[in-house]
Amino acid sequence: HADGIMKPVRAALQALLDGKAGDTEYRRVGSALNVATVRAGQIGDNDAAVAVLQAASFAMLDCLRIRHAHGRYGLTGPGRQAITDGIDLYETILRGSTPRQMYEAERELERQLSKKPHPEKETA
Repeated sequence: HADGIMKPVRAALQALLDGKAGDTEYRRVGSALNVATVRAGQIGDNDAAVAVLQAASFAMLDCLRIRHAHGRYGLTGPGRQAITDGIDLYETILRGSTPRQMYEAERELERQLSKKPHPEKETA
């Protein structure tokens, strides 16, 4: 089950790393990182995981700024590593959680996003 979820996430990550990502790939990676952040919060007591996911989130924002400035998604060296580390952590969380726990994390993410003025929703 986890392999089927990870394949498109890894493909989207690779597209970002290769400078070939479109909006779909960007959102897929971002969604995975957001679900990992929610799930890490549900697990609790894991400051190291939160730090990894925070760094990945900042790198995704930088990636978006690069897109706005240059017309395509791009990553800095540290950003490449931060997002890769974040997706590696997402996979660890995914493999260590039950499908129900991941489903609940996705629903919680959707609930949080629905409170924002213009949510972009996509599950990983």
